[in-house]
Amino acid sequence: MRTEKKELNIQIGKRLQTVRENSGYTQEAFAEALDIGVEHYRKIEFGMYGLQRNAIPVAHDLPIFVGFEESLYSLDRINELSNVQYFCPAWDEIYDKISIKEVINDSKRMLHRLKDAVHKVEVEYKELNEDEKILMIFKKAGILQYAGNPLVVKSIEACRKSVF
Repeated sequence: MRTEKKELNIQIGKRLQTVRENSGYTQEAFAEALDIGVEHYRKIEFGMYGLQRNAIPVAHDLPIFVGFEESLYSLDRINELSNVQYFCPAWDEIYDKISIKEVINDSKRMLHRLKDAVHKVEVEYKELNEDEKILMIFKKAGILQYAGNPLVVKSIEACRKSVF
């Protein structure tokens, strides 16, 4: 069991590193966004530490994504796979096979909520500057508690590009 957990930590650490590098972030920036120390984050990436439920500030599947349609497609593909034993969405906890479908559906609902908020702000608040629009999107999507989190801002910017 201990070896299994260690291997899972290594896999998750590699995944985090890949996502971080592909997003153009440093370990320091990721650690800051996650509200953990940089050394702690490095150990997570290396697989020495696992993720704790509350270690990730963007809980319940607020996706960090490149595009709206691509994210929906990925979620649908994961949902179709029958051999998935564990699921670790962007910055959330690891879910077991039983919980995966519910988590994917929650993620899809969040994507649609974010897309709707982006559309509403872009149409109804044209007079706002970019920073004000981002803040308004946080409010309209009901995720104001994450305002200022650079990973969530990146997600909103990606959604804005997908919507308009």
